[in-house]
Amino acid sequence: MRDISGGKGRRRSLFHLRSFRFKMTLYYCLVLLGLVLGFGGAVLGFFSYFQIDSMNRSLRESSSRVAFHLATQGIFFIDSEEYILLRGTWSLLHLDFQIYDEGLNAHVGGSGRLHPGFALSPVLVGRLLRQGQEPRTVNLLEQDFAPRHLWLMPWYQPPGRSLIRVTWQQIRLPTRSYYVVVGMSLDSFLAARSQIAYVVVVTAAIAGLAALFLGYGAAVRAMEPLTTINRFISQVSIDNLGMRLPFGGDREIAELALHLNEMLDKLERSVHQLKQFTSDVSHELRTPIAVVKGKIEVSLLRDRDPAYYRKSLGEISKQVGNMQNMVEVLLELARLDALTGLEEPEAVDLCLIAEEVADAMAPIVASRRQKLRLDLDLAPILGRQGLLLRLVSNLLDNASKYTPEEKELGIRTGFHEARREAYIEVWDSGPGMEEEGVRRCFDRFWRADRARSTPGYGLGLTLVQRVAQLHRAEVDIDSVIAAGTTFRLRFPLDVQALTDYHGGLAQEEPPPGERA
Repeated sequence: MRDISGGKGRRRSLFHLRSFRFKMTLYYCLVLLGLVLGFGGAVLGFFSYFQIDSMNRSLRESSSRVAFHLATQGIFFIDSEEYILLRGTWSLLHLDFQIYDEGLNAHVGGSGRLHPGFALSPVLVGRLLRQGQEPRTVNLLEQDFAPRHLWLMPWYQPPGRSLIRVTWQQIRLPTRSYYVVVGMSLDSFLAARSQIAYVVVVTAAIAGLAALFLGYGAAVRAMEPLTTINRFISQVSIDNLGMRLPFGGDREIAELALHLNEMLDKLERSVHQLKQFTSDVSHELRTPIAVVKGKIEVSLLRDRDPAYYRKSLGEISKQVGNMQNMVEVLLELARLDALTGLEEPEAVDLCLIAEEVADAMAPIVASRRQKLRLDLDLAPILGRQGLLLRLVSNLLDNASKYTPEEKELGIRTGFHEARREAYIEVWDSGPGMEEEGVRRCFDRFWRADRARSTPGYGLGLTLVQRVAQLHRAEVDIDSVIAAGTTFRLRFPLDVQALTDYHGGLAQEEPPPGERA
């Protein structure tokens, strides 16, 4: 069996390691430790560089001075009073020297402060002479050069006073030549370097502990707004979508609160629309269902003649047809809502669309004794012909429903080449709409009070708006009470189709000499 509790414990531990608070605290510690160690490393590096440079200068000057005196006074210089004074000065500087003959054998020792029996082996002296006069670091115990860069590291600690810095000078006397090897003890340098490294490590440890507490405190403080937002979000439900986060604090937190509030606004509107949609559908279906049920119940009360049954079935069929039409429109709206855009749009002319819809609607308009006016010009666009036919048909049917008898309604199409747009207008001479009607006419199932007696379900204009959105069209409404309403839709112009049309007209025109 699996250890469920252990798995939860591991997941909880991993969750804490992945938390923003942990990462921020760790980042704060690492940054502060990096700064302390970087600064300490820089101090240690500069200290080592300047100290070694100073030692190298002292070695060069001392070796040149000893070589000069030996070259002018001979090796008996070491028995003079001047040498005794020089040795005292060198002792303070931790300097000493050895003289080697041409056979690389030690000739005489100096003060002996560096190491008992300070002397380099002939092999090491030979290597030193071959590598030039650049000062080198020597390990006396191992009689070898110290690693060129490793000995500078704080963790490199050779046993005893075994490291010296050496250089050499050649002395040419009348009888033979000698080599003066001058060395300087590195004990003081290594001790100072160790102290600096110790201070850096201790400071880094203290800084790390301080950064741990300060970083955790800063992380907790930085997380307070997010914790508040998290607590707020956990309280939001469908029953209290009106809750809103207060603005304030840092700019980023304020922007987050603003976006969350905007999201809640959209969610609240969507839930409200869903509830309103459910209520409207129930309301619209309740009447025809009640009529159908009533007709059936009345017909079943007693036997009736065939004519009554035919009449009742006709009314039932009418109500079922209305419900079927409403369901079909809802399904079409759902299909259009699922689309994000038009795939492979085709070249369409709104002029031809309007003409086709006008021909189809002409009998209905005539039966209502209305006058249909057409003012059609080129309006080429890219879109779907079937959807555009439905759009114009809904607009014209809506205009016809609200236009009184003997009044006019019409369609106008055209284009504005400078603005790169084509347009279609459908206008009527109806009662017009108030400001609320203009604002809400595209809502599903919404109908003005004065339009309740007019057939329909309040879905036609919703379908118009969705088709316009898919064609990237803008809808403008101009409505005047008791004067009528105009719906104006502006589509992106198909410039290529317009250019081809003008080019075709230019080819069809006869030359000037052939015109009548």
